[in-house]
Amino acid sequence: MYGLLRVTEVGRLTESAAAEIAFQLLSSIAYLHANGICSRDLKLENILMVDKKSNRIKIIDFGLSRFFDPSACNPLSTMCGSPQYVAPEILELADNNRTGYTEAVDMWSAGVIIFILLAGYAPFDDDNDVMLYQKIKRGEHDMGDSVWDVISPDARDLVEKLLVVDPLVRLSPQQALMHPWLQNTLGPCPAIGQDLQKLNYCHQQQLHPCQEVC
Repeated sequence: MYGLLRVTEVGRLTESAAAEIAFQLLSSIAYLHANGICSRDLKLENILMVDKKSNRIKIIDFGLSRFFDPSACNPLSTMCGSPQYVAPEILELADNNRTGYTEAVDMWSAGVIIFILLAGYAPFDDDNDVMLYQKIKRGEHDMGDSVWDVISPDARDLVEKLLVVDPLVRLSPQQALMHPWLQNTLGPCPAIGQDLQKLNYCHQQQLHPCQEVC
């Protein structure tokens, strides 16, 4: 296995390859959230390619993951994450504008990852962390590069709907999996319930959810 970061360092992926990886990523997030687990540190460095002949991935490093109560309002409250991938609501904790956040932070990170897969560069970037965090809190992602001229409107739309500052408006894993870009690029996708059943089967085969997701 080798890191997905190595793949993106040589440039952006084709839309079909990006869609395959995005579907697996979003399915994994759906599984985690269905089991009350929030990763809080999704990033390219924590995604491995199974082999060079396929686009199958595995998510690793759940050191910052936590169980959460889905019935609670903003059940998580620890500031954590990686600079370019951290959600704005986590950063707002430092400004005392929030007392907590939800599992929706994982969907922001997914948006950053899919952006990089498609464009080959990060949506939020600055040598100064303070400026970087200001851009993230304002949702000022950079789609000015000419590469976006050749990326389909549907792919762009999914990214835009994931990189939404308001977590209540941001797409859920289930909504993202049903997005037209994935449906049209990959063909009819398995029903979300069926997909989660397969992932739960992996869990039942003694795969600890805080170590690895298949």
